[in-house]
Amino acid sequence: MNLSEGFRESWETIRHNKLRTFLTMLGMNIGVGAVIAVMATGLMGRGAIMSGIEGMGSSLIWVRANRAAYEREQDMVQMRPEDLQTLRGLLNGVWLTPLLRDQGPVGYRGYQELAAVYGVWPDYALIWQRPVSEGRFLRPEDVERKQRVIVLGLNTAKALFANPAAAVGQEILFKGKTFTVVGVMQKKERSAIDDRSDDDTCYTTHEALESVFDWSGYGGPRVLSIHFKVRELADLDYVTAQVAGYLDHRYGKVQGLPRFSVRQAEENIRTTNKIFGVITTVITLIAGISLLVGGIGIMNIMLVTVTERTQEIGIRKALGARRRDILAQFMIEALIICLIGGGLGIVLGVALTAVISALRGWAYLLPWLPISLGLGVSIAIGLFFGIYPALKAARLDPVVALTKE
Repeated sequence: MNLSEGFRESWETIRHNKLRTFLTMLGMNIGVGAVIAVMATGLMGRGAIMSGIEGMGSSLIWVRANRAAYEREQDMVQMRPEDLQTLRGLLNGVWLTPLLRDQGPVGYRGYQELAAVYGVWPDYALIWQRPVSEGRFLRPEDVERKQRVIVLGLNTAKALFANPAAAVGQEILFKGKTFTVVGVMQKKERSAIDDRSDDDTCYTTHEALESVFDWSGYGGPRVLSIHFKVRELADLDYVTAQVAGYLDHRYGKVQGLPRFSVRQAEENIRTTNKIFGVITTVITLIAGISLLVGGIGIMNIMLVTVTERTQEIGIRKALGARRRDILAQFMIEALIICLIGGGLGIVLGVALTAVISALRGWAYLLPWLPISLGLGVSIAIGLFFGIYPALKAARLDPVVALTKE
């Protein structure tokens, strides 16, 4: 029996058992479609997140006290306000902002809304790419004049004012002090690299927040965190080394460890990539279980087919068909079922990926790897799970086969 004849006969057998063939390949359809959709969705999701944070975050550096250098009950040394000016003079081509976090009720005409308030410098909006929807962000003169101005988060502005645009120019109360609203932030987009702010977060100058912050336990005003962003990525390691060197020289070390942690966001990006890779792999393996189930289903159906066609096999052998002809016949049938199932599964996976891309607003991405993997696995499953039924059919004794009811 030549190959073309084997394919023709196998196709005729499959065509006359449409419902059985459909149910047999259903598991294959779902399995291949799920594997492709999961892998492509993982790549699209990672691409969407990484494209945002790599542009914004790969050049980020932040500094805070190094908790790992201290015993549990030991007080940590914090940076002082004069360090900000020293670092600003030391570094060129760098955006810099201190960051002080506080929380409390923000009030307007007797109505109060709980909000986080960040004390920052104007460079904060450039470092974290946070635009305003109304008014303006903080300016250098606000810092120099120590003016009590504030930029409201979008949710806070909506809670205090019927129209966020109406908030600009109004005066609100925070910790008993009056702050003039100069702007309202746009809705914040989620990112894998974050400063823990949200749409309830308001922003004032570091100096203004410093004047109302409770410094008990700190020994006076301190700088708890500094964020940097280099304008040229090539300067990232140099700036990191400059900042770490300055702080080590000024404050020394404790137990052989730096008192301050100087970290690059690049480390977080690498970690995020690894996490995405692990999650995508795990989910793909789970989706691949349905491929295994589909393969077992194919083997079961092929075994039933062998039983039903015992007399046909006996007649073929009596007419001179060799064992390898029978083996090839059943292997080809299993392979055709898997190829059709895998092909339909690829169509299903591509369609699911397109739907997910449209719903999430991600750039459509369908690499060849998931498609090639889905088709390759389909062929492998067809061969693997078709071997046993084919061997069973090929080994049938023609005399027994002809006499079996």
